[in-house]
Amino acid sequence: MKTAIVTGANSGIGKVTAIELAKLGYCVVLACRNMEKGERALVEIKKIHPESRAELMIVDVGEQDSVDGFADAFLQKYPTLDLLVNNAGVWNSDRYENSKGYESMFAINHLGYVYGTYRLLPGLLKSENARIVNVSSNAHRWATSDLSDLQWTSRKWSSKNAYGVSKMANIWFTKELAKRLPEHLTVNALHPGVITTNLADGFIGSLFSTFSFLLKTPEQGARTQLFLATSDRVQGKSGGFYSDSKEKSPNKLARDEKLAQKMWSISDDLLGIRFDDLFE
Repeated sequence: MKTAIVTGANSGIGKVTAIELAKLGYCVVLACRNMEKGERALVEIKKIHPESRAELMIVDVGEQDSVDGFADAFLQKYPTLDLLVNNAGVWNSDRYENSKGYESMFAINHLGYVYGTYRLLPGLLKSENARIVNVSSNAHRWATSDLSDLQWTSRKWSSKNAYGVSKMANIWFTKELAKRLPEHLTVNALHPGVITTNLADGFIGSLFSTFSFLLKTPEQGARTQLFLATSDRVQGKSGGFYSDSKEKSPNKLARDEKLAQKMWSISDDLLGIRFDDLFE
């Protein structure tokens, strides 16, 4: 039985992904920050698929200490990991910080992907055919090439641009990681569409509600990440950006190798790691 982790699996496209993976016979770990919501999602999965193996594990992907505890507990119980879906994300109207003073969207949406993958890589490397799926967004097109103040401590706060940078960083991370992974382990990023979920807060959330007729359902939004997680059509393919289950070209900045390498180094420094050490 293959084992999968889906972060942010308590709602939206994360929950749909977890349900469908359980249906396909995966042992699914719901990696959630909120225990109450996670337990409700777990009950729903068990109700839909009574014979499925699913488990809730609590983690705040925006906090390194929490990721450390989660990864240690997971790898002790499940030495091998076949699929990691980095799905947890947030879009905040206002600027918030995590415990280290990092802007929370960047900490959750990007650094959480990087550090979670870093800590779980030993399990992924033991799988005969492991996949990493990073949920990005076409919002990467809102990002600029200015990486001088990623924590937004000096310049005027822009929720839109900060979110865009975090989603651009997902694509850069995917491309850089793909260069380093062995052939049996692949990583791809995707745009799920604009989804009717609780991703956004406050004013942004109200805009989503106003234009809900333009949005995808979670079931529609989960299709591309399920495609990348399970389809034979992407077997052995790595470093791509997908939308509507087809490989697409992200914008020019997303294809800039120097910026991708710079973000890789910045992420290492902020997290206090050297990711490349895992491949030496």
